[in-house]
Amino acid sequence: MTWIMNGTNVTLDYHKLDELFSEPEKEPYVIDDEREAHEMNANIFVVMRDTFLSGWGHAPSSSIFVVACPSISIAEQVAYHAENRRTDMKYVTIRRTPTLMKALASRRLSDGDHVKVIGVNPQWCGWQWREHNEEQLRQLWKEE
Repeated sequence: MTWIMNGTNVTLDYHKLDELFSEPEKEPYVIDDEREAHEMNANIFVVMRDTFLSGWGHAPSSSIFVVACPSISIAEQVAYHAENRRTDMKYVTIRRTPTLMKALASRRLSDGDHVKVIGVNPQWCGWQWREHNEEQLRQLWKEE
């Protein structure tokens, strides 16, 4: 569209207007997977929302924390610890699925969400951090 303003031809470019008034594109959710090699074939996950980190930093929307576990009994310990001793963890669930992505399917991840994945460690089981406890968890991964 072209019109004359103060003796000058002015052209209105609709594409430029769309760029000016459209919302900036958000990045898709980010998965930060810090599992060790022997934990990559996990099929039991404890999935929870981290309310402390949700809303800022890498997670302007929400932050999901996932702990990969070698057995249901360990997953139950992690879930108990998350629900009862970690006030920043909400909506704790145990998911037994073949892949991490299927474990996250119920969370309805959207743009700007952040997912942190770790392998289980003694502290998430409510244990003290000792070489013996770390070795006990490694043995459970081998038994799987």
